[in-house]
Amino acid sequence: MQTLKALFLAASLLGGAATAHANLLTNGDFTANTGTGIYAGTYNGIASSNAPDGWAIIDNSNNSFSAGTNSAVDLGPTSSNTATLSQTFNSGTATALNISFTVGGNDTQASPNNYTFAVTLNGVTLQSWSVSAYSDPFATAQTFSFGAVAANLLDPTGNVLQFSITDTNGQYLSIDSASVDVPEPASIALLGVGLLGIGLVRRRKLG
Repeated sequence: MQTLKALFLAASLLGGAATAHANLLTNGDFTANTGTGIYAGTYNGIASSNAPDGWAIIDNSNNSFSAGTNSAVDLGPTSSNTATLSQTFNSGTATALNISFTVGGNDTQASPNNYTFAVTLNGVTLQSWSVSAYSDPFATAQTFSFGAVAANLLDPTGNVLQFSITDTNGQYLSIDSASVDVPEPASIALLGVGLLGIGLVRRRKLG
């Protein structure tokens, strides 16, 4: 009976770990929008007043968003030459985070442009790409991951993840599948605690 209780404890701990690994971002796949002017399955120009749920967009009069299957945000600057897509999220007591996203080119020009794409957390640049014409790493969609972002970058009162593109010639990048979660080692540690409990119960029973 005690062994069954220990097994139940281990399962409960793993269940809690699975919950901890849920995406901390709202609408990271951009499938939801309750604003006006955007309809499921179609692309439409968007403004900050009707950006995808949970997100904020600056300088976006030429950007677009689709809700539904295979949705994404096409981010591209207009008057200020820089466009940003951002979200504020709560990391709770986490001491590290995993951040991942997919980005791909959606160039409206006849030839590639020089532009800069960057991802930041709380104003600190995680990575920045300065792209030269005819040497575009985002010509096809790619997924990038930043594992175990250090605790000194986190703000327990609220974190801001931001994507930005700077360009003067109409370059767009499609952003999709944005995710922030707690690193996997946390669940491994919890499993270890559960297994230790099982071992102690068995030892007591044999003794």
